[in-house]
Amino acid sequence: MTRSELLEVVYRFYPPGLHTSAPGYGDTDQRQRQRDAARRGAAEYPTWRAMLRRLSARYELASDDSLCVPAEWYTPACSASIAIPGRKLGFHVSLLGPYYGIHRTGLPVEELPALDLAREIEATYPGYEPIPPELGDELVPDVCVDHRQLGQATIYDCVLSPEWRSSSEPWPPPPPEPPPPRVRHSAAERREMRAGVERRIQQAGRFVCREGDNLSDVLAAIEHEDPEEPEEPLDDDPDREAEEPPADGLRNTERRGPGGQ
Repeated sequence: MTRSELLEVVYRFYPPGLHTSAPGYGDTDQRQRQRDAARRGAAEYPTWRAMLRRLSARYELASDDSLCVPAEWYTPACSASIAIPGRKLGFHVSLLGPYYGIHRTGLPVEELPALDLAREIEATYPGYEPIPPELGDELVPDVCVDHRQLGQATIYDCVLSPEWRSSSEPWPPPPPEPPPPRVRHSAAERREMRAGVERRIQQAGRFVCREGDNLSDVLAAIEHEDPEEPEEPLDDDPDREAEEPPADGLRNTERRGPGGQ
């Protein structure tokens, strides 16, 4: 296997100088060969599934990324990954030529499973060879894969999988971080926030978000009602506005009749 041989395969299936969204891409000979490869992949898919069943007797199958293959959707290879301690290990069998790849990242925990995968793949697909990293990691300057810009795809991306880089990574993935707790504002703070929003609207003629604005704070400033906190402040709230006296000048006293009665 040589660099020239692999580049010949790449240019056989990917038109040089054309983005996948360019007019005429779908009419190229390379695109037609992709369709032919997709049909071959669908016809050979039972072989792939049989191999995965044998592997699943020895490993937990983390993913089968080839579920589109029976529908004749184009992908350069059948791809899957197995779970190993703390990671998943991705492997790919090309539909474009007699090549395969196991994405080792250099961790010792990958070595024995990778050797086992290699034996299983070579027994299932006689004559297939692994693409070595010194060739597979080389960028191809003038082809487009998976709607990326020209020059961003490697030989691995073209011949095995556009997801080559992420096919081996920590597993299971870390849980998402919980959202930050909702900040609860006092009635005085909400009044001040509303006043700030109103000032910005008056100054700009429209509402303008500033850098650092928190959407929940902005909404709290506009939709200020909070069912868990009374809108009216308590009597000892220093921010409470002074009570307006009644129009007749009396405050908290009984009205008296004529003559003080």
